[in-house]
Amino acid sequence: MSFYASDTGWAISYKNGWSVSVKFSESHYSAQAAGKWVSAEVAVFRPNGDFYPLTEDDDVKGWQTPEEVTQIMLWAESQPNSSGDYKVESVSY
Repeated sequence: MSFYASDTGWAISYKNGWSVSVKFSESHYSAQAAGKWVSAEVAVFRPNGDFYPLTEDDDVKGWQTPEEVTQIMLWAESQPNSSGDYKVESVSY
């Protein structure tokens, strides 16, 4: 498992090859309340690096609460193992 962090979010790559990117900024589907980020934009990547569609219309899912982000992360971690080694070092979309 590995982490990547930036000024606008972070990403995690699991041993099974799946990765989750969590972004929050004015240019992402996220929101602030009282100066704190209360929702984030989430993307999931398959072991081959392709986006896993999170909605019918988009590869990312916006305005996710911390609880919803946690559920997406648990789902990605529970997916079957990949057949190859894949590790996200940097996520940008």
